[in-house]
Amino acid sequence: MSIPARNSFAKIIFYSLAALSALFLGAMFPGCLFATKSVVAVYAPQSDEFRFLTVFQRIGSDKPENEPADQQWLKALYENRRDLVIAPDPMFAGWGEWAALRLPGNRWTNVPLTQTPQGGLVSHPAGIPLEQLQVLPGRFFLRGPDDLCYYQQLIVPGKMADAILAYYNQEFATPGKNMPLDWLGQLIDRRAKQQATLSWDDFTHNCILQAIASLNGTPAATQPTTAPTPTIPFESASLRMLHDDLLAGKLPLVRHGDQVTFTLEMTESDVAGAVTFCDQFRAALEDQLAQDVPDIKPEDANTRAQLARLLECASVTASDQTHVQVTIDLVSLFNSFDDPIETNPDVDQSGHDAGRRMAQYAAANLDLDSDLTVESIEQDFKSGTLKGYPLAQPVAAGTDLGGIHPATQPTN
Repeated sequence: MSIPARNSFAKIIFYSLAALSALFLGAMFPGCLFATKSVVAVYAPQSDEFRFLTVFQRIGSDKPENEPADQQWLKALYENRRDLVIAPDPMFAGWGEWAALRLPGNRWTNVPLTQTPQGGLVSHPAGIPLEQLQVLPGRFFLRGPDDLCYYQQLIVPGKMADAILAYYNQEFATPGKNMPLDWLGQLIDRRAKQQATLSWDDFTHNCILQAIASLNGTPAATQPTTAPTPTIPFESASLRMLHDDLLAGKLPLVRHGDQVTFTLEMTESDVAGAVTFCDQFRAALEDQLAQDVPDIKPEDANTRAQLARLLECASVTASDQTHVQVTIDLVSLFNSFDDPIETNPDVDQSGHDAGRRMAQYAAANLDLDSDLTVESIEQDFKSGTLKGYPLAQPVAAGTDLGGIHPATQPTN
């Protein structure tokens, strides 16, 4: 396998483990081209496939002097849209940051969506069958005279999802710096150095206080805490079991439709503690998020709503006395973030001006459909009737994107 687990392409579906551990903070990606990105996901059980709708809105250039180059880069990206796999990854705000360009011979390259890359592009062999991904190019449309938008669909068959999971299972069991085995090894070392034991009750209490303080914008140091100095509640035996099972490939991610599960072996006390922690942490945050906050900023209200939806995407249960099972609902996870219809952030006057000029460029040089609306696009996508627009004259992958040369070293 050659694609690293942290690579944009490898995270097309299963970035979800990282997503659940952080709050989503929306902000435009600071580059030459900018936009806001939103994703809608659907799973079709009859055909066992995932369908993703990605919508970019408020496409523009950051500076007037950059506009000619940005417009040419936007045109080049559009010409390559048949082979441009835009990851349905709402964790990366702005203009998507990167996309994976499929190349002949089951190779791929990372393409920045913000600007022409310095030094050209580097291709790598793919560790999963790229040809199984179905890209349905969309079109540009307007949401106002200064709000240029674009949509694209991605279809991921169940077999492809399983191939990605198999790749992840192998990557997770591979030793290396910053890999899960390395992380677990560091936890084992930290746990061995603890002179006192941190109870699950204290750990849960401390985490809840810190999470509530973060939600309310209150420094955690002002919150009372009974937590002692040590920070790891897991017993050393549990950490060693997790490490050894992962190394042996005994912790596989398993897919059942749109659900992904994995099972962790621990001591009885850690199973009980971990499940209780998850239940109490979820309940405390749900209660906090349900409370009215006077004079809350719109972006803060949106973040709280996203977090409330994220809490519903996963469950942690005890499959028996010595095993914890984690279940992630992938479709609910993707749909926890901003909805395209509700995503239309305002910008300052320079942003309106830049958007108007980019819309004028698209009307003159690209396929701009004046009949499309974000509401009709999302409605048709959910009903399975949203059209794709194959290229009338397809170009070779990589055309006008600069030079592409093979990697001289394995991707790490």
